[in-house]
Amino acid sequence: REWRDIETASSARVTKDRAGRWFVSFTRLAPQIEREPTGEIVGMDMGVTHTVATSKGKFLDMKLLTNRERQLQRKLARQTKGSNRRNATKLAIAKLSAKGTDRRKDWIEWTTT
Repeated sequence: REWRDIETASSARVTKDRAGRWFVSFTRLAPQIEREPTGEIVGMDMGVTHTVATSKGKFLDMKLLTNRERQLQRKLARQTKGSNRRNATKLAIAKLSAKGTDRRKDWIEWTTT
């Protein structure tokens, strides 16, 4: 991504997610973007069978995730509560979940852009 001037940031927030990843978010005003209208209108519908259906009859489907998280959930259910292996499995599930969330967000950004 392009470098943005952080000197004009009004605040910063540091967060850590369940997968152990650290994030720093800066708040600043968004730059104005010059756009030329095309006059074209597109409607979108979020569905169950297809992820997105456009008004032009095009269907967009997001790729499915693997069964690895389901396998880890079963493994977690059999482990002793409070054990180090259970904690490691919980962390592995959190990392897979974070990857899936990142994949969904990325797909939505690419599709809507």
